[in-house]
Amino acid sequence: MDPIKHVILALLPVVCYTVLRERTLPSGPIMLIAVAGGLAADVIDKPLAWQFGVVPSGRMVAHSLVLSVPVLVAVVVLAARLDQLFAGLVFAWGHLSHIATDFRSVLFHGTDSYWFPNLFWPLLPANPDRTVGYGDNLPMFDAVFLLEVALLVVIFGYIAVDIGATIRERRQPG
Repeated sequence: MDPIKHVILALLPVVCYTVLRERTLPSGPIMLIAVAGGLAADVIDKPLAWQFGVVPSGRMVAHSLVLSVPVLVAVVVLAARLDQLFAGLVFAWGHLSHIATDFRSVLFHGTDSYWFPNLFWPLLPANPDRTVGYGDNLPMFDAVFLLEVALLVVIFGYIAVDIGATIRERRQPG
């Protein structure tokens, strides 16, 4: 799945939950945490595989449930101790939604899926990428892609404006 769809999928439930529960949009920082969670797996794995050749697949280290679940539990526990449980859960949701969409073929093909071993690496040896490089994995420029980019610009614009307003609020004496 391309990065824009990962971001949208990470954000959509967070926005819906916050709007239904709080009757307002989530704060910029919460949305930024959702984006970070939705992109973290690729930000870690793709460079390790495609730029540095350290691992054979761009869906391996941070895409592995064996490694991700303990890390995400630690993130949620730490966030709870810092009185930021919602932020920890939002990051965990974003990361797990990324893994779920990248490995959706496992749901349909089970252990016959080419990507199944990567989901449980290092317990199982990972399968290497069939195509390597960002150029092979970028979406075509069509109307849907441009709509996704426009939506992403609006989302990041909202995040920037909200964070800027919060900073200005905190700087004012009072």
